[in-house]
Amino acid sequence: MENGDLEQRRLFFDVWEKMNSKQKLNDLDKQLAKIVNLHPEFHPILSDPDKYAEHEFQEGQTDPFYHLAMHSLLAELISNDNPEGIRSLYDRRINETEDKHAVQHEFMGLIFDWMMGSEDEDWNTESLLSLIDYHFDKMDSTKKTGPA
Repeated sequence: MENGDLEQRRLFFDVWEKMNSKQKLNDLDKQLAKIVNLHPEFHPILSDPDKYAEHEFQEGQTDPFYHLAMHSLLAELISNDNPEGIRSLYDRRINETEDKHAVQHEFMGLIFDWMMGSEDEDWNTESLLSLIDYHFDKMDSTKKTGPA
């Protein structure tokens, strides 16, 4: 396991510990606490750092730390509107569905697909916006015409 992965896990373990012991949370902790609260199914894992700090999740298993980190990444992208336009696409989708958590998962899946489809780490953010826009336009057209 890479050092960055361990640090990321420790951050979530620390936030969980602070939440449960009613310690004061800084701004980042508060953001992460909101994300952690969205996923009570991960709470037992966060409660057992000795077991899960270096646990390797198997293919097909959800890695809760990666999942929570993707929520955090999305929150940062939306908050900063970076790439420019992502916030309006996100807000538009929230207004259409009114299920913020489901929309976050849709966006996280698209971001993951975009990251995996990139040749290198010099990601073209315009292609991310195009992918998101295309995905939701396709969904809109399916709603209007019915399944193909």
